[in-house]
Amino acid sequence: MVYKVPSKRAPVSLFKKLEQLARILGGIPVWEVFPESGAAEAGVRFGDIILRVNGEATPTFEKFLEAGQAHIERLEFEVFRNGELLTLRAGAHASC
Repeated sequence: MVYKVPSKRAPVSLFKKLEQLARILGGIPVWEVFPESGAAEAGVRFGDIILRVNGEATPTFEKFLEAGQAHIERLEFEVFRNGELLTLRAGAHASC
């Protein structure tokens, strides 16, 4: 799973801008990804903004957790990265 822990590598202004953009888009910013997680398997990375998990909107971290736990065997992330919307998949149907 993805969790909010600021990285010491990025300047504070980057975090503020990413949080502002995430709020505008209605998603959550990604600060770090656990290496063995479904998010890592799908290709979610630092700086992404997660907008949906398994079709469920993720405007808060709590909603993100709920959406991911509902279908843990199959995860589909809609993320905003570098100005583009991407769909990333992990689990049983990752190649679909």
